[in-house]
Amino acid sequence: MRTSGWSRLRGLAAIEDCAIRRVVVSLQITYKYLPPGAEPTDDELSRAELVSIRQVEDAEETPRQDVGEVIRVADHRRGDEERSFKVVMVSATPTFTGFVGEPYTTMVNNINVYVTDVE
Repeated sequence: MRTSGWSRLRGLAAIEDCAIRRVVVSLQITYKYLPPGAEPTDDELSRAELVSIRQVEDAEETPRQDVGEVIRVADHRRGDEERSFKVVMVSATPTFTGFVGEPYTTMVNNINVYVTDVE
């Protein structure tokens, strides 16, 4: 079956109207210090000291930061000296993105890793 030239043109116009949209959100990991014995309550978390901020490159795999794990991080409070910390809590700050007529997509762009001294 042959289609008229008009039908083909209308189809192309419809394709042009449907632009593909991609949003790239860079990932940032923020390491925050809680004193030993501090409970991870909202009040304590709001007073946590900034230890380090790390930008994760697009091609880099997102590092896993599990509670109880001992990690090494550059401590900005001590001249970027690399120190060992124990992970106390991990939380993500979601970013909601979407376009008119499209369902919303949740993307994580910031991970807060709360750490304390290694016992």
